[in-house]
Amino acid sequence: MFLITLVCYTILHLGQALAPNIEALLATRFLSGFFAVSPLTNCGGLIFDIWDPIRRGMATNLFVAGVFIGPVLGPIVGGFITMSYLGWRWVFWIMMIFAGLCTVIAIIFVPETYAPILLQQKARRLRKADPVRNADLYAEHERADWSVKGVLHRTLYRPIKMLAVEPILLLVTLYLSLVYGVLYALFEALPFIFVETRGFNIGESGLVFVGVGIGTTLGAAAFVPLSRHYPRLMKEWRGFPPAEQRLFGAMLGGPSLVIGCFWLGWTGNYPSVPWIVPALATIPIGASVSMVFISFFTYLVDVYLMYTASALAASTMIRSAVGAAFPLFTTQMFQNLGINWACTLIGLLGLLLAPIPFLFYRYGAYIRAKSTFSPSPVSGSEW
Repeated sequence: MFLITLVCYTILHLGQALAPNIEALLATRFLSGFFAVSPLTNCGGLIFDIWDPIRRGMATNLFVAGVFIGPVLGPIVGGFITMSYLGWRWVFWIMMIFAGLCTVIAIIFVPETYAPILLQQKARRLRKADPVRNADLYAEHERADWSVKGVLHRTLYRPIKMLAVEPILLLVTLYLSLVYGVLYALFEALPFIFVETRGFNIGESGLVFVGVGIGTTLGAAAFVPLSRHYPRLMKEWRGFPPAEQRLFGAMLGGPSLVIGCFWLGWTGNYPSVPWIVPALATIPIGASVSMVFISFFTYLVDVYLMYTASALAASTMIRSAVGAAFPLFTTQMFQNLGINWACTLIGLLGLLLAPIPFLFYRYGAYIRAKSTFSPSPVSGSEW
């Protein structure tokens, strides 16, 4: 899945760099994003396959930190490339070079980790080594339903069903969608604040995203002390600590998002306030985005275990749709409401959702006990 989609993603940059019109650019850009989403939906399952609960948190931190490098570097690099003699097409050539490098590294170094596939490969080797003795030896994955209906049931129907019947997945998806929407709204909000009201050029306004990068890095680093108790929990809970122990980052990130939104709005609204003041507000916003994302990402992995890929697929579908929609109305919202009240509205939505990790910390084990798709134990004695 990784190799096919990454190769397609890389090749489709040609259509963007060489696009003769906006229609070709939008079509190839859509298809490029379609294939590029594969790591976002599958890496959760890969992380579960490779790392135990102690090291899983750090692996997720590094993965999510990588997810946010692109949105942070994009406006900075893209702004200066567009202003240079290279022109906007070189934005896509450079993206293609980087995507190709990542694809080659993945082809060489990323192994197959999915247990059913590994068992299938083993069964085929045994049948090949001794066709007579092992003639009836088959892995469960080989006997699965590979009809169109069966594949659609596992890849599309199951994620949608989980989203409909799993309150944990639904509320986490709503929260992550808001956070993701805020991140992508910054692509329109920061240029509006700094170009329209302070006269920055497109390259200078892109540099403001450095604050978002600092914030996401600090947010990821915060999980180092927040995860130090996991070796002790592994012993106390016989290797399966409660999934709710992953929620401390979201508990801190929720209030940080509200503070950052109010800070950005009420200082960015007035040109008399030095530009550095609203620029610094992007640090708590970036930190909150990183902390909420990492915390809930690892929480979903620990809650759904072998169903992680389906849970993350459902979450990613909704989150990506919201992330794509926010920039479409952000400029109009800031123009009509003003910078202060537009940021206040986003902050109030964050305040409304901020209690979610606290509620899950208190009632998550009870909800998991009633879940159809959560095989994670409610107590260590179950194992």
